[in-house]
Amino acid sequence: MNADSRSRRWLRLSRRDVAVVGAIVFLFLGLALPAVQVAREKARRLHCANNLLQIGLALTNYHDAHAQFPPAYLPDPQGKPRSSWRVAILPFISTSPFYDLYSFGEPWNSERNLALSQRNEGYFYHCSDDYPLDATANYLCAKGTASAWPAPAATSLQDFFSPSHSILLVESVSTGIHWLEPRDFEMDQIDWTIHAPSWLKSLSRSSFSRHAISSGHPTGANVLFADGSLEFLSTETAPEQLHDMLVIAGGADNIPFGPRHRLRLVRDLDSTASQDSPKVYSFKLEAYTTEVGDDSRP
Repeated sequence: MNADSRSRRWLRLSRRDVAVVGAIVFLFLGLALPAVQVAREKARRLHCANNLLQIGLALTNYHDAHAQFPPAYLPDPQGKPRSSWRVAILPFISTSPFYDLYSFGEPWNSERNLALSQRNEGYFYHCSDDYPLDATANYLCAKGTASAWPAPAATSLQDFFSPSHSILLVESVSTGIHWLEPRDFEMDQIDWTIHAPSWLKSLSRSSFSRHAISSGHPTGANVLFADGSLEFLSTETAPEQLHDMLVIAGGADNIPFGPRHRLRLVRDLDSTASQDSPKVYSFKLEAYTTEVGDDSRP
């Protein structure tokens, strides 16, 4: 066998080996891709949960400062909604001067206020699983006389039969609501079914209500409770159970509550400060399981 024949034979073997290796690589990629997608979705869902918990912390701090939660909106002289609760809690969630620059004497969509909104103050009101990444609010309250938001009146924790059973905010996608806009859900218009992508595939576009708890997460949506905790409710949540969790007084006994798996923000006790500055605590996520009848605030 001459040198040219040996070279061609080696070349053929190399091509076959490359084909085998390529097949193995594609096989591993095929196996790994779903895991990567799951990891990405888990990260987006955790980021969304953190957004909602940070908003919950701001609402708790607002309540501590004012002995009540903010009203769903502040009205203009004619009684129409002019500014949102999302603006009211900004001093408790952001260190920027946005709140001081915002003009409460003008409509939310005035040229001045909309110009301010371009400073990305509302990024924590938007879930990364909802596209496009714009100024759309994904975290809404449910306004109604029996809810935590009897607009334009406000509630305090004393009004709640059970804060750990009562929903304060819900997640929703494709709302078309600017985060500055004083618009949220109406209790009497809510679709009492939780929508997720896996659920929406079985629905026609005409049957989807914009007044629905929904998300870009595959199997459910996040909700924030009045005690500051967060729970991921699945699409299997019964409509009557969802209704009872949005009613703040008298409905808690009807909720098959525990044990339930939740997230909350807790102080990071490892936070440090220099001798020249006061101790500033950071917060971290903590997963925990509730017990039946447990109604303690974290």
